[in-house]
This record gives sequence, C-alpha cells and structure tokens, in this order.
Amino acid sequence: MTKFFIAFLVLSASALPVAAQNSAPATHNGCGDPNLRYSVSSDPGFHPHLPTPGRAQVYYFQDDDVAGLRRPTTRVGLDGQWVGAGRGTNYFVIDVDPGKHALCANWQDPGTFSRDQQPEAALEFTAQANQVYYFHAVSTFHGASRVGLTLAPLKVDNLQDLLENFPLAITREQH
Repeated sequence: MTKFFIAFLVLSASALPVAAQNSAPATHNGCGDPNLRYSVSSDPGFHPHLPTPGRAQVYYFQDDDVAGLRRPTTRVGLDGQWVGAGRGTNYFVIDVDPGKHALCANWQDPGTFSRDQQPEAALEFTAQANQVYYFHAVSTFHGASRVGLTLAPLKVDNLQDLLENFPLAITREQH
C-alpha cells in the first residue's frame, strides 16, 4: 500500500455525513458517455480553489494501488456527465449546485476485463450551498481476481497538508 493510501484510511475513519453506496453498474448512477476518453497530467504545488458563492465544492482525490502496473485513468461523472479524470495520485475540484447528486468513477480502459468486470463505483450525496465535500477513489489491482475501485467520502482536517501530497489533475478530452 502507498503511504498516501494509508493516510487516507486514517483520515476516512470519520467520513462526512453523506449517504454513500457502491452500486453497479455505475453508468446508471452519474457516469457519462462510455466513449469519451481523457488524458491526464499532473501539476504539482498548491492550487487554491475559491468556492463560488451559493454553490458547493467537491474535491475528488485519486489514489492507486495497482501493484506496479500501468496506472489506469479513472473517469469521474456527476449526474450523468463526465466532469474529469484522475490517474495515479492526484486531485481535482468542481463546483456543484446545491441538491442531490450522483457521483461515479470508472476505469476508462478496463484492458482485458469484460464490461461487467470493469472497475467502477458510485455513490449519492446531497450538497448544501457554501459547503465543501471530499471524496476519495482508490484503484486496486493485485491479480486478475482482485481488481477493484472504491469511492467514499473523506474527512479532511487540514486541506493544505493534503494538497502538498497530491498534484492537481489536468484533464483533456481525447479526440
């Protein structure tokens, strides 16, 4: 396990009060067009994100534990539209309207896995105006029978310290 994953397990112990559930297939719970692809690069350093008044902020943290394999690109969807992607260890931030939302994550290229084995996860949460929500996704691959993706709320006590260990994900649609 990476040191970041272990740190997130500790931080996740008292997750935000968000109704979360893993369900499959996630494509019906917030994901977007399965044909849309992203390339992901990372920008290290601290990047402040000012919230938009009247909206909520969602931080998505990606952390992979894939036993030395090529890191998968994990697309992130909100309410049926892709909003970005992560790869390796990084994060991004989006603003959302208050209300109930479906958040999902899935590997954009499952490789040799069939569609029904594609790692994906989904949850629902209710956003309130001027609040910040943190979610953590972990991809795992430890042999063909141990492939997984988890998505869960994350409790963050010191965001600046956390962002020092996670570069900002820069995503671009591939055409």
